[in-house]
Amino acid sequence: TTVGAYGGEIKFEQTMRDDTFMKQGEKFHSYMRESKGMGMDQENKLWQWNETWGKQFSEEKTLVLPEFVKLSTRKNVMDMQGVRMIVSGILQRCMLHMTNRQAALIAESIFNRQGAVPGIMRAVMVPNQTVFTKWSDLELQLNGQHFAFRDLTDSIVLEHEKQVAMNGGLMNLFCEEWLMAPGGVWNPANYGLEQMHIDDPYKGMEKV
Repeated sequence: TTVGAYGGEIKFEQTMRDDTFMKQGEKFHSYMRESKGMGMDQENKLWQWNETWGKQFSEEKTLVLPEFVKLSTRKNVMDMQGVRMIVSGILQRCMLHMTNRQAALIAESIFNRQGAVPGIMRAVMVPNQTVFTKWSDLELQLNGQHFAFRDLTDSIVLEHEKQVAMNGGLMNLFCEEWLMAPGGVWNPANYGLEQMHIDDPYKGMEKV
């Protein structure tokens, strides 16, 4: 046999063949042989091989030299913080002037599997003891003018820029690893509006 688990050279062909008379990728047809259950799975929206084409093995009793199948013990992975620093260095060498935070976000958009980047949509301070767990709940209160508030978005964004520049590329705001490290503030409980150079509009009052 030329197909199946021991069908000769191991090669994963595309799950459907192109139409003979149309451009590549415009129209597909099932293979003439053993094509049941292979192609586009409409329910799960993915391309798939069937058991015959997708499950392939070498010939039985094939001998392979150990050096070709030995698992590597090298740590050949890199965390996102390392990627951010490399991307930042490349951008600087290319004379593309931007902040450390902007460079980190570019790295996130390229190397993050989801392509998602962190950001601050809005930051406000309200004289209230209630802790809002959802932005929608707070927004209803703000839109309803149920109490006064102070918009601190610009100040918090600048603080985020400063912290990313000082903490070695960590994206978390008020990152505990930085606050407790040499060069940080040592005591996170003492890091407040004064350290961020933000005027307190509600001195002596409970606020969130």
